[in-house]
Amino acid sequence: MNLNLSGPFTRYSVDFTIAVDDLKMEITSDGVHHGDIEEMLIAYDPDGTPLNLVAHNLQLTLPPETYAAFQKSGLQLHQEIDLPDRKTYLRTAIFDANSGNIGTLQIPLVSTHSNQ
Repeated sequence: MNLNLSGPFTRYSVDFTIAVDDLKMEITSDGVHHGDIEEMLIAYDPDGTPLNLVAHNLQLTLPPETYAAFQKSGLQLHQEIDLPDRKTYLRTAIFDANSGNIGTLQIPLVSTHSNQ
């Protein structure tokens, strides 16, 4: 996280839904699924200069019943990031460490508080 981020800024909330069948998970003899994923939010200005970053590494340990429930609803994750009130690009990313796969999405944001 950028501790030098100066206001005004807006806090954005991002919700992820991940299909657990898309993750490479190890299954132990007791049927527990183990995985390692990282979720990340990165904000850039129009010139590509990084403005803020939030990342979380999650060690997943899902008993069979929990895994089955997530197969129906998806694994729900939530993250928040503070961004300056100006034109910004937000890139979301999920990295599956066990498979090396990554998924990203970039979203242009325009502040409702400014004319930029």
